[in-house]
Amino acid sequence: MNTHQKSAVVAPGTDRRFFTGMAVAVAVSVFAGFAPTYYLKSLYGTPALSPLFHFHGILFTTWILLFLTQTTLIAVKRTHLHRRLGIAGGLLAAVMLVVGTAVAVASPKRGPQTPLPRFPPPLELLTTPLGALSSFAVLVTAGLYNRRKRDIHKRLMFSRRSQSWAPPSTVSCSRAARLHSWACR
Repeated sequence: MNTHQKSAVVAPGTDRRFFTGMAVAVAVSVFAGFAPTYYLKSLYGTPALSPLFHFHGILFTTWILLFLTQTTLIAVKRTHLHRRLGIAGGLLAAVMLVVGTAVAVASPKRGPQTPLPRFPPPLELLTTPLGALSSFAVLVTAGLYNRRKRDIHKRLMFSRRSQSWAPPSTVSCSRAARLHSWACR
């Protein structure tokens, strides 16, 4: 009896479509999540941001656009450009860690930006961004270290990029939805 099964064969291009599609989904989610507080803040009457928070927004937006660009370059088989841009991505990640830490530390001083009932104390929220930044640093380092191992590299790159946007954008989306439902009562 043969108990060894062959793994499923993935059709050529499926991986590329998946990662590019996920990059588009990430970009849309980030825009939707941060529209009220960053991208479309003037339409929502959101308070002005300090230069540090605005710089943070620019850096992390650049990170998401880089993710979309990198997956697109691989999808169209422009690997040489992908590798060159990857060097800039490593440098961007280092700057993001420094600025992200500064924003995480400054956020409790700034206080909640939406008048939601039962909002946790700001210092309790500090563990989430610092934990996310720590795992981001590990994934970035592992991704750069494994850049010659395509299957490992692409999964680490996807993990680090999706990990860097998922909690903030989904929290922003849910915060906007709760604020809207709370204000409409």
